[in-house]
Amino acid sequence: MSKQGHSQEQIDRKLKSIERWKDTIFNYKKRLSTYKTERSKQLLRNNIQIAEHQVRILESQLMVDKIRKENYKIKTNM
Repeated sequence: MSKQGHSQEQIDRKLKSIERWKDTIFNYKKRLSTYKTERSKQLLRNNIQIAEHQVRILESQLMVDKIRKENYKIKTNM
């Protein structure tokens, strides 16, 4: 398998993972109002923050992948 093909598979997996994390965030926020104790709400808010950070991490990784792919194209066209 070519290096670019492998990269595209990684990109696709990251995109799917971002969507799953965003769905998780949505579900957490929807459930937040149903929690009774402040401790439970705080735990869920922490989980929301974790999920939001995961999304940012994956989006940053996608940006790195895109730049690496551009560099690869530049190098192969020399």
